[in-house]
Amino acid sequence: MGLINCAACGTQVSDQARICVRCGHPLKTSGGTQFVWITLVALVLITAGVAVNKMMPPETLDEVLEAIAAVTNSTEQDTENADEQAFKPKFLRGKALHKELTAYTMRLNRLTPFKPNEMVTLQRVTFERKPPALVFEYEMNAMASKRTVNLKSIHPLLMQRYCTDPEISIASYNGVAVTWRYYKAGHMIHTHTITRCEQ
Repeated sequence: MGLINCAACGTQVSDQARICVRCGHPLKTSGGTQFVWITLVALVLITAGVAVNKMMPPETLDEVLEAIAAVTNSTEQDTENADEQAFKPKFLRGKALHKELTAYTMRLNRLTPFKPNEMVTLQRVTFERKPPALVFEYEMNAMASKRTVNLKSIHPLLMQRYCTDPEISIASYNGVAVTWRYYKAGHMIHTHTITRCEQ
């Protein structure tokens, strides 16, 4: 730690001080030296990189670039394969099926209550173990009371969802029944169960 003179009043102050203790005049900080050191280190690293590049034969540089490209391509292929496997239904039985369906219901219940449209709100999803079945419980919203809703006419929509929706493909692929229950003011007004895809 050294002493410097204040440019305004000439008083000697510490070189670490930001202002003069006598007159309050701002002093130069030593931040400029940090910039010089950072610049110097960056120049050394750039020079070293250029030197290594010049010493490395072109074939070796090409090999390194090809290796990097190969790793990048294999990572992209692994990601694509993982995406394909995620949407491919699995044939499961017993404990493995119970484990997957339990995990599925837990994931969905983290999102509830969920409002997929203006008519209903998904309140919860349950997994019944014997026989294995998924149950979706919906509460009719206020908008549903303003319109005439024929819940018996939704069979084709539910069948399409059961047979083609990747979200519940594990149920349809493994022959697990799915039940949709509709409630109004806490009272069940309609239930619909699908056990297999119909052609």
